[in-house]
Amino acid sequence: MLRGLDLDSPQFWGQADYTAGGFSTSVWISSLASTSYELNLVPNYNFAVSENVSIDVGAIFYKYEDTDFGDYVDLTAGVGFGNYYVGYMHTIGSDYDDIDWDYLTFSGEFGAFSALVGY
Repeated sequence: MLRGLDLDSPQFWGQADYTAGGFSTSVWISSLASTSYELNLVPNYNFAVSENVSIDVGAIFYKYEDTDFGDYVDLTAGVGFGNYYVGYMHTIGSDYDDIDWDYLTFSGEFGAFSALVGY
């Protein structure tokens, strides 16, 4: 299963991360079927506004076997307030066919528990 889809084949994935100062990036790859894959490149920059407030901006570039980088891209932004975080994601890219997809999330840590709600 990948994002709720039954791939009907074994799946393999791997990830590499790099962080320097407020900049971070990760590369994630997964097999989607015996002959296909998904590759994600996720650059991000985070900076503190104050002791308890931080802002981050970034993007997610999706690459599939029959697409180019830039065909599917999500722009991301978020604000952290102590143990709470509000995130926003908007889709761009030539293969989204003029469909605007927006995601809004709210998450928080409460002692030993954490929660995330999204729309």
